[in-house]
Amino acid sequence: TDTAAVAGYRARVVALAGPALASLGEPTEGEPDLIAKLRGLLLGLVAVQGGAADAVARARGYYAAWEADPTSVDAELAAAATSVVAATGDADDYERMLHRALEGATPQDQLRHLYALAEFDSAELMERTCELAFSDRVKSQNAPFLLRLAIGNRRHGAQAWTYVRRHWAEANERFPRNTIVRMVDTVKLLDRPEQVADSAGFFSEHPIEQAVKTLEQILERQRVNAGVRERNAAHLSEYLGA
Repeated sequence: TDTAAVAGYRARVVALAGPALASLGEPTEGEPDLIAKLRGLLLGLVAVQGGAADAVARARGYYAAWEADPTSVDAELAAAATSVVAATGDADDYERMLHRALEGATPQDQLRHLYALAEFDSAELMERTCELAFSDRVKSQNAPFLLRLAIGNRRHGAQAWTYVRRHWAEANERFPRNTIVRMVDTVKLLDRPEQVADSAGFFSEHPIEQAVKTLEQILERQRVNAGVRERNAAHLSEYLGA
């Protein structure tokens, strides 16, 4: 990773989205739903992509308040805060969210925390999440979507995809047929040339017969993404690191 480019990217995210987030302030009674959604999106963007410590602290404050009293935090902020805590969290945060995923008060609470487990920035925790998806503790109709998010993880997606590949036969036995192609949708985000070649080779030997066209579209999008990266990576890195 180009450290200077990453720092430059984060600074630009904060410069662009930070003022917009600040302008929205705290939720007010009767505000439009889209404003609430925008606030949540911006908080997640500034905290995770921007790496802004104050935004992370703000999100953690919302999450702690939600844990104490779920009715005290706006729903959009609660959802955003959950994602931020996961994406910036450690093993202790993982355990808290795993407990919520398995024992949460409502199905919505359980699902939000289950899917948040795919966002942690840790190879060890990613392995645990993939193992969990193939266990009896996760419903077979939810597991493919947890794995889709895991494959889409910004740093450990390739690790998750390797795990799924190793357990491909089991996935096809355990999960509903119509969820298999949706599980692998985020393969399109793995945009290195060797990943494109590996995916093409894998699916030539393991076709998803119930969704041939959709799989073709996923692999085409992966090739497009890889092409965009190849054409622009050096220039973008230079620009952001300047």
